[in-house]
Order: sequence, then structure tokens, then C-alpha cells
Amino acid sequence: METVKKYGPVVALVLFFAAAVFVANYFEDDIARFVEGRGALTGLIYFLIITVSTVLAPLSGIPLMPIVSTAIGPFVTACISVVGWSLGSYFIFILSRRYGMDVVRHFVSKKSVEKMKDSLPGDDDFWQLLLIRMLIPVDILSYALSLFTGVKLRTYMITTTLGVIPFAFVLAYVGTLPWEVQVGAVLVGVLVLVGIYKYKKTRGLR
Repeated sequence: METVKKYGPVVALVLFFAAAVFVANYFEDDIARFVEGRGALTGLIYFLIITVSTVLAPLSGIPLMPIVSTAIGPFVTACISVVGWSLGSYFIFILSRRYGMDVVRHFVSKKSVEKMKDSLPGDDDFWQLLLIRMLIPVDILSYALSLFTGVKLRTYMITTTLGVIPFAFVLAYVGTLPWEVQVGAVLVGVLVLVGIYKYKKTRGLR
């Protein structure tokens, strides 16, 4: 039961993403017709969803990525995702530093954030900050870094933006690739999840 509680949301996110990939592939022509002439509006709505969901953890706009990629193109979707996640993380930094946990607990689970406290890298450890950004979702980590470290805004934003770029482009393009490649991407995703689990285990996270 404890395992289901801990990893259930991740599994659900993966399943929703897989379902979105299927919908994007099966209804590709219908999506294209629906969005025709509304590309800018679609991109704007997606940007707002990605930005807001980053702040309001554990909400996520990731399951929308395959459909949006089909509608406005994977490259544009990836770029919007990077900007949205980075901007959302910036809001988290300002919110956390200015108001602290008393306000933050209304946006994210206090328990989830505090679990990361003892495993965070040093304030000036750029490369470890970048690595952890690539391994752990932006929302919870953003709150933890802002609340429990003295990392400077510049370092925080650079490592955040660079860290989410690979993630954004992989997710944006995976739904547009042949099914054989998609299967391979799923396997890579599983390996990433295993890596995250091992990283958390070695760092003492539960």
C-alpha cells in the first residue's frame, strides 16, 4: 500500500501520457482541422496551463504534450514547455523566499517538500543542481530549493532552464515518432524512473 501511495501518481501520469499519445496519433487529422487558424491561441492556453500547473503541484500539463505537439508542432511545444516550466519555477522561488512555508503549504504538500530537505545539493554546487533538475520534477524540487537552500536566483534559473530542456524535447517529440521508437522511449523512461528511485534511495529520500 505504501508503494502504491508513493509511486501511484507517477504511474498515473505515465498512463495519461500514453493515452494522450494514442489520441494524438489516432485523431491526428481531426486535431489538425480543429486547431487550424487557432495555433497561437492553442499555444497560449498550453503555456498558461504549463506555468500554472508548475506552481500548483501536483497538477501537471505533461499529459497534454502529445496532443499539443500534434496541433502546433513538437518544436514549438517543447519551447513553450521550457519557458512555462522555467517561469513557473521563478514564481515558486519568489513565493517561497518571500512568504515561506506558511503560504507555500497551500500550493504543495508540506510533507513532500520537507522530505527533500536533507538531500538537497549545496548552494553553489552548479553541476549537482543541474543533475538533480534533470532527475526530479520541477515543482516539488523548486519549492525545496527555494525554502531550504541559499541558492541564488541566477543559479536557480540557469540550472532549472537547462535541466528541463532535454525533458521537454523528448516528451514533445515522442508522440510524433514511429511506434517502435515510442516503445524505445518508454523503456528509456522506465530507466529514468529507476535512476530517480536509486538517486532518492542513496540520498535518503523516501
